[in-house]
Amino acid sequence: MVAKEDENININWTFTKRETSVVSKEFKRDMERCGLLHSFKNSDSALVRRSYDTAIRALPNVGGIGWGLKSFISSPYRPSRAALVSRFFKELLQIPNTLLTLPNVRSTLKKVDKT
Repeated sequence: MVAKEDENININWTFTKRETSVVSKEFKRDMERCGLLHSFKNSDSALVRRSYDTAIRALPNVGGIGWGLKSFISSPYRPSRAALVSRFFKELLQIPNTLLTLPNVRSTLKKVDKT
């Protein structure tokens, strides 16, 4: 990769086997995120389901949203309800930082050479 500007974006892809016994900190985080999304999508509350649908339409496939890890990975790690609640608040605390960086990301994406 060659940087074209002072600000750059680096995207990393991680591939996991369908069945895995490796449970890293990052893997737990991703499983918790997907567990949260699954809970929101299938909530008994219509308000929660509508909010989830609105978020998915606004941010398709951003930060793993919409990625069905839970449906195709078999792992011994099953996030507890406490882990999901903890993950929910950790993700909420990240929103202000994410929103602060959006203008820089958008302007950088507009400058990216599309050839």
